[in-house]
Amino acid sequence: MDLFLERESESALLEEFIGDSVAVGQNQVLVCEGPAGIGKTRLMQEAVSVAGASGMSVLGARCSELEQGFTYGVVRQLLEPVVFSALSGSAGILAGPAEATSGLFSSGAPAIGRHPVEAASFAMLHGLYWVLVNLTSQGKPVLLAIDDLQWCDESSLRWLTYLLPRLEGLPVKLILTLRSEAPVSSDLLISQILIDQATARIIPAPLSADATTDLLTQELAHEVDSSFSSACHRETGGNPLLLRQLINTLISEKVSPARTNIPLLHELGASAVARMVRLRLSRLSTEAGELARSAAILGDGTELRHAAALSDMPFTTAASAASELAKANIIQPDGSLRFVHPVVRAALYAELSPGSQYEHHDRAARLLFDTGADPARIAAHLVRIPPTGEAWAVAMLRSAANEALARGAADVAAGFLRRCLAEPMNDTERRDVLVEAGTASRQVDFSMASDYLYEAINLTEEPLLRAQIADMLGQALVFTMRGREAVSVLEAAAERLPPEETDARQHLESVIALAPLTDLSLQSLTERLPRLQQLEPGSGLGGRSLDCVLAGHEMFNCDPRALPRALRATADGVLVQQANGEIPLFIACLALAASDSVDEVMKIFDAVIRQAHRHGSLTALAQGHGWRALGWMLSGQLTEAESDARESIQLMNVGHQENVFKPFVASQLAESLIEQGRLAEAQAALENVQTPSPVPTSGSYGWLLKTRAHLLRWQGETEQALADALACGERFDPHGPNSSPLVAWRSEVALCLHTLHRRQEASDLAYNDLRLARRWGAPRSLGRALRTAGLVAVGEERLQHFQEAVHVLENSPARLEQAKALADLGTALHSAGDPRAARPHLRRALDLAIRCDASLLAEHVRTELLAAGGRPRRTVLTGPDALTPSERRIADMAVNGATNRQIAETLYVTPKTVEVHLSNTYRKLGITSRSDLSQVLSAS
Repeated sequence: MDLFLERESESALLEEFIGDSVAVGQNQVLVCEGPAGIGKTRLMQEAVSVAGASGMSVLGARCSELEQGFTYGVVRQLLEPVVFSALSGSAGILAGPAEATSGLFSSGAPAIGRHPVEAASFAMLHGLYWVLVNLTSQGKPVLLAIDDLQWCDESSLRWLTYLLPRLEGLPVKLILTLRSEAPVSSDLLISQILIDQATARIIPAPLSADATTDLLTQELAHEVDSSFSSACHRETGGNPLLLRQLINTLISEKVSPARTNIPLLHELGASAVARMVRLRLSRLSTEAGELARSAAILGDGTELRHAAALSDMPFTTAASAASELAKANIIQPDGSLRFVHPVVRAALYAELSPGSQYEHHDRAARLLFDTGADPARIAAHLVRIPPTGEAWAVAMLRSAANEALARGAADVAAGFLRRCLAEPMNDTERRDVLVEAGTASRQVDFSMASDYLYEAINLTEEPLLRAQIADMLGQALVFTMRGREAVSVLEAAAERLPPEETDARQHLESVIALAPLTDLSLQSLTERLPRLQQLEPGSGLGGRSLDCVLAGHEMFNCDPRALPRALRATADGVLVQQANGEIPLFIACLALAASDSVDEVMKIFDAVIRQAHRHGSLTALAQGHGWRALGWMLSGQLTEAESDARESIQLMNVGHQENVFKPFVASQLAESLIEQGRLAEAQAALENVQTPSPVPTSGSYGWLLKTRAHLLRWQGETEQALADALACGERFDPHGPNSSPLVAWRSEVALCLHTLHRRQEASDLAYNDLRLARRWGAPRSLGRALRTAGLVAVGEERLQHFQEAVHVLENSPARLEQAKALADLGTALHSAGDPRAARPHLRRALDLAIRCDASLLAEHVRTELLAAGGRPRRTVLTGPDALTPSERRIADMAVNGATNRQIAETLYVTPKTVEVHLSNTYRKLGITSRSDLSQVLSAS
């Protein structure tokens, strides 16, 4: 039977998609989506055939419901053949960062990183990407073919979403099939794949009524009544697989295609696949039927010895039965126990009653345990049955969870541990499992983690262990805006600590002091700050964390102790190494940034990112990139800020981290886009954050509100901009009067009021902000406050404010703020009738704006300069000073002899990114190759 009928358009799309397998374009991912039996797998097979004929290496995998809990199960199907080949001597596949993946393909958990909680989240994702890079460097492009994506394990899905934005320039293409009506393993991750710009989709249409008639006539070798054919088309919906099974049933039941037999079609077609399976099995031996049901329980590709044992039959008998099943087209004829189609396995599985399913899964788990199978495979059966009440089940579930954690699959680990907690165990063991479950769930669901840790702390009497659990629980509660509960838990734990546990107590105090910065309802807790400020924080993690949070409070209150305290806490990099991206570190960074210590801040952010790369923490890596985006914004490096913010958001999406940090990062991304004049993209960046209504009172959403106000003001929606800016102020003002050094909400409110002709209110607010900025003294915040005061002032006072702003910002790292001050001064001088004095300021402003890629400002300044009688010197910068920090870093590495590949490995970027940066560098320097780099850069 020709099941590729009426697939000419789909076939043409496949040919176009594969095309020149070496060339890579925008669409490197093709998703074939539709209901079961529509022909998705057949189309994939066609693509595989075309790819093979074009010289591509094809790596394939088929997802399975039973294997959804396996860590990187689909990835292992795809890559094990090439990795095992590498281990046998194929050089280069596991070279460089790819070496971190070697443990994934061996028995036991890989030992990656010092932080087992998040051990391989990033290192494994990045290493698997480099396996592909290494594979393609051998000269052959690669096609990854994955069938039934809806059942893909989450860790493999996470890798696919990590891979998508890194496909550009890589000769790798993906073809995926997705069953549209089936529940998916992860709606969010699959949605990210479907909406990615690299993804195209094929949705095969049902066969037409004419095609149905043709197939009936061809297969039945009989004249087919037109009404019978129409009824067959209606019954199957034009689904090729259902039509095939219906035709097979018609043949086996000797039903002629006559009008009088139409009433039989519904009965025959309603369960066509199940009937087909039953019919085929009825013609085979009893052993074949038993083996098929055992294979359905154990899952696609199970070992024959295991299926034989589950069926209580000798291995030789099972081998003979497997041969029968292959000949009957129930399993693949390649010697594996893989079913010809997932619906065949589903039909066999559905034939078993729920009680029989439980019994078979229980026997399967025990069988696999007795034979020393991988704990994850055993756990996959345990999660489908009621508690066993036996210690071995607890041990296997914990072992599988630990292995999943070590491989960066916290979601899988959390599922195994959730099932583990259903088993009976003593209080000590249950407490340990609860802590493990809470630790894993902190990466997946903070609310779930809180539930586990609450129960764990209630089973704990030992004071220091109780404090450690309280620390994890407190931070989880803070992340879910349950600050009051966090404080209660932390205070109770601190009271139980013996006097000598100073560092542990100070760590708990730091989280308590953090709570009012995240929850406005807890401002009364600031009453304890004077007492905490009198303490002598130690050099341990607790003392440094306390210093960090106190520095944040002091910054908000214009307290000069903030800067030395933040510097003390972050000195020597110890906190970066030990804290692994915890919140207090970044609170200290806010204090440093507000003090214009941008260089120190960027060193910390760079160190956090390096630390996360080494230890594999996806959460810390996302935070490092997000905070570094703020650092780039403060120094006026807009393209760098955009790049880091996008990377942070992509990592959060990959890691399912929809938490309070994302609004902050989205605000940095949107701010960089606004300054670049890309207002529509900025709006999309803000809208991509799931913002509840009403907007939460946390500071992270305050950043988002301020940026939204900035955007709305540029879009002419001043009333709404004012409302958002005021709402931002409501979230920051309670922390202290000096809440504007970084967020600048008062400036935004003042500018909105001025635009709405509420000039007295604007002036009062601007001068209040200026008073606070003078008290704080940091050049960036003072320069911005002076600019705002100038914008709402008139006459000579206006010029004086702008002149002072230019002077204050002269040696500040805030280049964009300096460009704005120069632009304001030049514009004011021109308006005052002195265009000659205005021109040098406008030229400098234009030069800085272009260096910052601040298109919105550059366009305004260029217009003012022309109006003032000046001529812009150029619109495109050249020379070493025109290089971005990333371009300069890559250029310096190239000068020192590093290859593109070595640079990519060192900086954790793609080879394509290195190529793009070097191309931009050559263009800006006016050279054509890296051999000229040394001479040009040394001259600078």
